[in-house]
Amino acid sequence: MKKTVLFIGLLLAFACNAGAQEKTNYGFYLGCGINWMSLDKSFFYDDSEVDVKSEVIHLSDTTIVNVKSAQYLDVKDAKISAMTSFMIGGFYEYQATKLFGLQFELMYNQYGYKMNGRVEREESDGEGMTAYDYKSTMKLSNVSAAVLLKFHLFKDHLSIDLGVQPSLCLRAVKETHRSIIPGSVYYVSGTDFKPFNVSLVGGVTGCIGSHIIIGARYCYGLNDILSAKTAYLSDTKTINYTYSDVKSKTSSVQITVGYKF
Repeated sequence: MKKTVLFIGLLLAFACNAGAQEKTNYGFYLGCGINWMSLDKSFFYDDSEVDVKSEVIHLSDTTIVNVKSAQYLDVKDAKISAMTSFMIGGFYEYQATKLFGLQFELMYNQYGYKMNGRVEREESDGEGMTAYDYKSTMKLSNVSAAVLLKFHLFKDHLSIDLGVQPSLCLRAVKETHRSIIPGSVYYVSGTDFKPFNVSLVGGVTGCIGSHIIIGARYCYGLNDILSAKTAYLSDTKTINYTYSDVKSKTSSVQITVGYKF
């Protein structure tokens, strides 16, 4: 038994040495991503205006809320759709053998989603309802650092890539569009997104000639990165927020074109 194990070990060592092709690859790439998120229904609200249940004073285009509590208007028939984004990055690979390499990447990318639906608002005088169409886009800009294990095939013309991608969110922007002219509410904003996320990555990379590379990968975020917020009014009549963690994971399909030196 010991001789068999020793023989197998020597055979594996010989195979590794025979396939050794130690070298480094580095370059850059750019591309686009198709991003979407799995969202909890608690995100289906219009936070560009607060639904108030008591006296409202209108001064020009500013709404002064004179109540002790407030809540957002629900978006009915809400639909979540994918958002396209831009990405750019660089990579460095240490290829230990003809088959295996370890690649490090640093990139700028974006995640997010689009939502559309309709909102119904009760008039302040209690006389009737106002309905309007609602659209919003959430875009999170990130710096990501991926670590990938690469399995090279067909004399380095194709690789299968597997790894992890930690991301740091630099900025989150939510744009809203409504089919009626909105007023404005003064508020104190808090943090409704989490700065750190980790994604699992899987994909393929093809090499055309010696330098041009084309890649496709899928990224699935492991963390819930958004927090649902609820409005309330302080004694100074300023709207503040409380936050609760809810389901909000990212998914992305990325297509890239790059150059390998």
